[in-house]
Amino acid sequence: MSESFQVDRSGLTLGREGVFVRVQSVEVGSAADQVGLRRGDIVVSIDSENVVASELPSIRKHMATYDDTIEFVVVRAGEGILRRSLKNPKADLLSGDNKSSLQNDTRSDGPENPE
Repeated sequence: MSESFQVDRSGLTLGREGVFVRVQSVEVGSAADQVGLRRGDIVVSIDSENVVASELPSIRKHMATYDDTIEFVVVRAGEGILRRSLKNPKADLLSGDNKSSLQNDTRSDGPENPE
């Protein structure tokens, strides 16, 4: 049985597959889509914390409490290791800015797929 949860208003749904946390869906046009997260990405770390083999409730709790941006390191088949910074949609609502502010990503060579 796989668990999953949606991350706030980011349009991102994460789920557990074995020891990996995988992006299960990304809503078209959402902040997660605009920053380049894709269905099938394997999440290696969130805010510099390794999430491989982490329990989804602890990941969910961390993701529910971020204030401004959250950094994902993901592995994508054929592209290696990617960094994505996602701005919290709630931060935009609090500041009155309705645009999603997305950070640039960086790429580095890495394994195509850790499975």
